[in-house]
Amino acid sequence: MPPDEAGETPFEVTIVVVLGSVVMHGLVGHLLAGRGTVDGGTPARQ
Repeated sequence: MPPDEAGETPFEVTIVVVLGSVVMHGLVGHLLAGRGTVDGGTPARQ
């Protein structure tokens, strides 16, 4: 990404960062929940 574009569009950059963070958090939470380590009560692997 060109540095000038990132500097001229801080709002868009912020949106991308926020969306990326939410998506990554959702994916990690889904994977952990699938393994039974989150919201499962008993860890599947220690």
